[in-house]
Amino acid sequence: MQLNPNIILLHNKDYMIHDKGTSKYYKIDKLVFDFLCNVKDGNEVQKDGQYDELVTFLYSNGILYEDQDAGKRNSNDVPVKPKKNFQLTQIDLIGIDLNNFLDKHNNITKFFCSEYLAVIYRISLTLSLIVTILCIGFLIMNWHEFVHVLSESMSLKQGVIAYFSLFIITIFHEFGHIMQCKKYAGYVGRCGIMLYFLFPVLYTDITITNSLIKKEKSIVIMAGVKNQLLVNGVLGIIVILQNLFQGQWNDILIILFLLNTIMILSNLNPFFKYDGYWLLCTKIGVERLYSKAIGCVFNFRQYSDNSKNEKRLFVYGVSLILFYILSWGITISYIYFLLIERIGPFYTMSIILVLSLLILYEIFNRYKENK
Repeated sequence: MQLNPNIILLHNKDYMIHDKGTSKYYKIDKLVFDFLCNVKDGNEVQKDGQYDELVTFLYSNGILYEDQDAGKRNSNDVPVKPKKNFQLTQIDLIGIDLNNFLDKHNNITKFFCSEYLAVIYRISLTLSLIVTILCIGFLIMNWHEFVHVLSESMSLKQGVIAYFSLFIITIFHEFGHIMQCKKYAGYVGRCGIMLYFLFPVLYTDITITNSLIKKEKSIVIMAGVKNQLLVNGVLGIIVILQNLFQGQWNDILIILFLLNTIMILSNLNPFFKYDGYWLLCTKIGVERLYSKAIGCVFNFRQYSDNSKNEKRLFVYGVSLILFYILSWGITISYIYFLLIERIGPFYTMSIILVLSLLILYEIFNRYKENK
């Protein structure tokens, strides 16, 4: 028998295995962990009755390979990606493994996760929140003035600068997840770029935090938003001081401040599969909330008692479906107005029809998962 090269053995507070091919995590005990370590190291494994059920499970989930396949694979093989259900709302584009890099350069983790820096971080967050609130109030008080400046001075060059600045802020957001996940879980999953509702976003796989207590998991989830709040604090101070002492509006910084604020609120939205969604899952103790909530909506009449938890899932599921329709409605409308003058109504409507069918197919798959 041979260990699948996709499999990573993890040991921090718990014993776990991570299948990088399917992005699945399995919580195991020390006996299973030692067994897999022996398989990985090529040590002789005792084959007796007590391991039969375990070995069957490991084979059936692709964690182990048959001996006859061992000659075809070795530890240097590139893992074969298993087939996954297509999801139009989440299309993975690029992914990298940062965990090995952080293991080799553990001084980076030690520095950013030190207690000394944590104290400075908490103080800076408090100040940034105050500055953000003050800056929003300051902009509201001077609304007509800065809107007039933006409408006159915004150029293509400034738009490009703002776009790439937001990309850097997003990287800083993911950096927060990565560092806190490495600190508390000792491991961080795949990081990369995906299309979410056909818009490019960065992501970090922090599924391993399911093994953490709620407080630690919540810290990891909120780390990205907190980093964005720090950025808002810096931007807010510059915007306010520059206007008070120089009587000028820095249009690029104002745009960055406003867009970053919108991004923070979007990240906290529990209907997007962003930080707010994962935080809600953690707080109410429900995994795969999307699928379970949608399944609850379609199967609500089948429940005999309709418990309080099921009613909450039903309300969230209905809200999620409505939000889903609204989000795709906006996306499809954008595509329609973008293409109608370029390729004509026939091809535009054909593309929209295909997209609509794919959306319905994905919703059906989510429902089928919990049927």
